[in-house]
Amino acid sequence: MISLFISNSSQSNKSVSSLGSMVTVNFNPPIQLNPKKKYQMRLLEANIVYCTPNISTALNNNTLSYSKGGTNYTINFPSGLYGLSDINTTVSLATYSQCNDSNLIQFYPNPATSSIYVYFDQSNVSINCTGTNSIMGILGFPASTGTIGNLSAAGYVEGTQQANLNSLQNILISSDITTGSYMNSLNSNIIASVIPDVTSYSTIIYKPYHPLRLPLINIAQIDQMTITLTDQNGVILDLGSNNGTQAPEPFSILIDISTIDTINLL
Repeated sequence: MISLFISNSSQSNKSVSSLGSMVTVNFNPPIQLNPKKKYQMRLLEANIVYCTPNISTALNNNTLSYSKGGTNYTINFPSGLYGLSDINTTVSLATYSQCNDSNLIQFYPNPATSSIYVYFDQSNVSINCTGTNSIMGILGFPASTGTIGNLSAAGYVEGTQQANLNSLQNILISSDITTGSYMNSLNSNIIASVIPDVTSYSTIIYKPYHPLRLPLINIAQIDQMTITLTDQNGVILDLGSNNGTQAPEPFSILIDISTIDTINLL
């Protein structure tokens, strides 16, 4: 059995993508496998900081366009992983700066329907849901909603759809030297699926009791290997790098390579 610890920290024998979620490791000397045997790879442990942005310029959802008394304003959200309270904080600070009213626009959840209420504390305030890179779509107000607000008095409007703040459902970990997968019976190189189970910017610690054994290693000599982290749709994750402009958060995995007969006895 061969055990390999791989991380996205900088070292001379590897290259790391600017987003921090793709690592190519070079092995010198190469790892030699017996060509007469079949080998599989298992993920034994993963440590991943839960920091993939749900609001960013790359996702086209980082602005809020609103109007007060006929004057238009725009709120820009820095790339990050936001909960509803974080959005409210950003909006409150912006409206206080722009209109001297920190309560001008507030968002409230409806847990029963997973929708969002927008509360306006004045009658002459509106939000343009069709605004460029609008945040309103993930809050349940698609572009087709148009403009909301301009009520006759202070009041609220409920979203027409469910909010979708938690877009990251699974972290898929793949290796370019494996084939076969458990994902919907499709042929892929995914070696594990990790479900985020911690709060924002905490570390997901994944240690399966029964590591998956499906992927087959398709080469006898391993000169290099690339590990990639994606979301459930196959989109490469941004590990807090702000689209590659700053150092990403760390991740590490522990894998083993064993013959099929050896693994089946464990």
